[in-house]
Amino acid sequence: MMFGKSTIWLGAMALCAGLLGGASAYADEAKRILVFGDSNSWGWKAKLEAFPVERFGDDERWAGVMATGLGEDYTVIVDGLNGRTTDLDFGEDLGALAAEDFNGAKDLPEVLAKNLPLDLVVVMLGTNDAQAQFDRNADQVAQGAMHLVDIVRNINGGVLTTYGTPKVLLVTPPPMGDISKTPLSANMAGGVEISQQFADAFDRAAKLANVPVFDAGSVIGTSGIDGIHLTAEEHAILGKAVAKQIEAGVLVN
Repeated sequence: MMFGKSTIWLGAMALCAGLLGGASAYADEAKRILVFGDSNSWGWKAKLEAFPVERFGDDERWAGVMATGLGEDYTVIVDGLNGRTTDLDFGEDLGALAAEDFNGAKDLPEVLAKNLPLDLVVVMLGTNDAQAQFDRNADQVAQGAMHLVDIVRNINGGVLTTYGTPKVLLVTPPPMGDISKTPLSANMAGGVEISQQFADAFDRAAKLANVPVFDAGSVIGTSGIDGIHLTAEEHAILGKAVAKQIEAGVLVN
């Protein structure tokens, strides 16, 4: 997320024995989940001066907490990148990466191909799209997230495989908090208001795309000192909540 991927909509979709009901993508092996996100999936620790960046440990980050909750029947792979957007090139090169490397839609096909077979892809992206440089509203951010859903649904076995298409669970990023305390606030001017509209915008887009969506803002805020990144407690709450949604499950058509 950030400068640097509650309510699931059921619609007409049937509640099943689990989001990943049925056999694993690997016969007789753990079900494989890919988490595709930004700095809140990477585990950015918020601090007043913002930089240099440090991250929470594997077991503290929300995807790690989710993996613990799901247990040994699941393998969770995490691909989180600071600054990642849904489908936008960053405004400039940053650190070791070129501007286009932060574009989730450009990165996702390779990430999927590298990690197939997969049973489920969990996407939590959108906060970086709310940066002033991109001039996007909440509905446009949600459409960027739907672009990623389409990429997953059309992966077609990646590179020369016959592995099936993974299911998708979209996680709506929580609204930002008070961003006034750190240098990151300049990048996010106007972003708080946009992020406050994410839940409704993602819900509308998800209904049209027939994809399950979980609103992270229904269980957590964004209480890190920078107003953009999650606290350790919020990571724990979110990870447990997403694990419950996967276990309860919605079958993606």
